[in-house]
Amino acid sequence: MKILYLYQLDSTKIDIPFALSELGHEVHFIDAMLTDSFQNELIQEKIIQEVQSNPCECVITFNFYPYVSKACELLHLPYVAWLFDSPVMYTYTPSILNSCNYIFCFDKILCNELIKIGIQKVFYMPLAANTSRLDSLSMTEDEFSKYNHDISFVGRLFQDNNFNKFYNQINSSFMEYFNQLFQLQYMTPNQNIFYSMLSEKAINLFQKLIPNNLLEDYPLCEIKKCYSDIMLSRKFTELQRTNILDLISKYNTIHIYTDSDISMLTNVVNMGGIESISEAPKLFYASKINLNFTQISIQSGLPLRVFDIIGTGGFLISNAQSEFNDLFTPGEDVILYHNPEELIELINYYLTHDKERKEIAHNGYVRIKSEHTYTNRLEQILQIVTAHSL
Repeated sequence: MKILYLYQLDSTKIDIPFALSELGHEVHFIDAMLTDSFQNELIQEKIIQEVQSNPCECVITFNFYPYVSKACELLHLPYVAWLFDSPVMYTYTPSILNSCNYIFCFDKILCNELIKIGIQKVFYMPLAANTSRLDSLSMTEDEFSKYNHDISFVGRLFQDNNFNKFYNQINSSFMEYFNQLFQLQYMTPNQNIFYSMLSEKAINLFQKLIPNNLLEDYPLCEIKKCYSDIMLSRKFTELQRTNILDLISKYNTIHIYTDSDISMLTNVVNMGGIESISEAPKLFYASKINLNFTQISIQSGLPLRVFDIIGTGGFLISNAQSEFNDLFTPGEDVILYHNPEELIELINYYLTHDKERKEIAHNGYVRIKSEHTYTNRLEQILQIVTAHSL
């Protein structure tokens, strides 16, 4: 099959086309990265011109882009959008209903939500790792020493969230209300309570603060979910990650790879950002413990970071997302925590039990390599598309 693959970030440029080529497909690109614009007509036109001059049978992107869907609808081409993040607000725009779309979603709860809003071809598809590429990476002794930390965390603190942008315009009574919501969310880690508990008064406040009408931009999104995702979820992630990292740092030194400001934390080493394709896998493999804190807006699915870490043979401690039980065997190939106090206990235990830690990391790698590779997933995706196209 001839496939056009469009990418947004350099970090998403390699693994999908690599797997498609392994499966025997012919893959080509357009020399233009996707952007987060609603109406990027230039790229839409470029897609149409590319397909007309170099015909293909399918277009694939990581995440959904309305203007790609519009181009594929005009060209009568299947458009495969594999969602790897949440929220992807473009999934609540009218283009998501185009008949050309095949939406593959990494989160079961989100998948069911998308089905309910009327999207006809939505399929559950967990994320993956490219173990062929990861296996080919080599690491010198100096590199191993550089990355051989006791505890590592790679990720953002999301301090640039919308809540912070409007912070000075939120009065004290509303601030007390939001703080109560955040505290309740801490006590309910396995469910996003913002979607059900956001008050009408809070929605009215957000509508006044945000200049554009979100319901016009995302007409298929339920109003509480829309404002919860835009205003509260990332703020909560900032608070949650900051508090957990601060707690860990009271007992152990953490090496944090981030572009966020972490000056408020003590006993941490700010390593800055890290290159994702060749350097981050070395860190994941060499670190004794890698941490994952899933954003609250990801309701049940496993984020890409989980597969990135375990796919290198790295040892992972993560918050307990429900889909770990479907894709792994907690306690054997990944370690999960349910509250911050348990996380501290697990960190202290596995820092002093090298043999168990290494066995669990190896088991996870074997599970990824046999069941959760991009090649496995894309073979399933294209089988589904082919079956529905007949």
